[in-house]
Order: sequence, then C-alpha cells, then structure tokens
Amino acid sequence: DQLISQVKSGKTLNDIATAQNISSTQLQTIVGNAIQNALKPAVTDGTLTQKQVDKLTKRFQSNPVLLDHLLTIQ
Repeated sequence: DQLISQVKSGKTLNDIATAQNISSTQLQTIVGNAIQNALKPAVTDGTLTQKQVDKLTKRFQSNPVLLDHLLTIQ
C-alpha cells in the first residue's frame, strides 16, 4: 500500500528505490522476482507460458516506468 501510495503521489520506482539505497540493478532483480512469483500460478494452470512471463518480466525490468503506470491504476 505504501509503494502504491508513493507512486500515485508522483514518485517513480527508481525514486523510491534510491531513497531506500537500492541500486537500479537490485531494483531490476526485485521487479523480476515479483513478476515471476506473481505469475507462477498462471503458468501452472496454463493461462500463460513461461516464455510469455519471461518476456513480460524483461519488458518491465528494462522499462520500470511501465510498472509505475501499472501501479497508479490500482
């Protein structure tokens, strides 16, 4: 909830990570792990393939602004 609140107030994930002394590389790892874990049930039930999840993960890792936008529509 705090993360979403901060993003909605105009901060980016990079801003929040920097304030927490998290490097951009660490942020990419955190984002990647979160997406993989969140979508694991969709892979298990056949809704998504692991290849699709990997592609989505790489897209969000390379462009965290996309995740900022996704968090603001929550």
